[in-house]
Amino acid sequence: MADYGEYTFQGAYVYRVNLENGFTLKGRITHFDNEVLNKMGYYFDDQFTVKRSLFIDDNLYTMSPRKLLINKLSDLSLINDIEISEGYKNDYPYPYYAEDSSGSTGVDVPAIR
Repeated sequence: MADYGEYTFQGAYVYRVNLENGFTLKGRITHFDNEVLNKMGYYFDDQFTVKRSLFIDDNLYTMSPRKLLINKLSDLSLINDIEISEGYKNDYPYPYYAEDSSGSTGVDVPAIR
C-alpha cells in the first residue's frame, strides 16, 4: 500500500461482471503518462484526470479536460488518443500572486487555452 500523499493511480477501472465470477478486473485506463507524472512531482495536476467514461458498441471512451481516449472493450487496446485542449497556460493551473510589466501586483488566474 502506498504512503499517504503518494501517487498510486488515477483513471478508469474496467471490470468484467457476471453471476459466476462476480467482478473481475479487466484493466485500467489512465490519461497520465510518465512524462506528466514526473513533471507533476508532489503537486497533483488534474488536467489529465479521467472525469467521464462510457461505452458505445465495442468501444470505451474516457474523457479528461485534456484528452479523449478511445479503447477497444475486448482487450482495452488504444484506438485513438485525441487532444481536446492545450491545457493551462504556463503549465500552472492555480491562481498565483504576480506582478505585470507595469509593476502592478495582484492575483493572476491562468486561463485555459
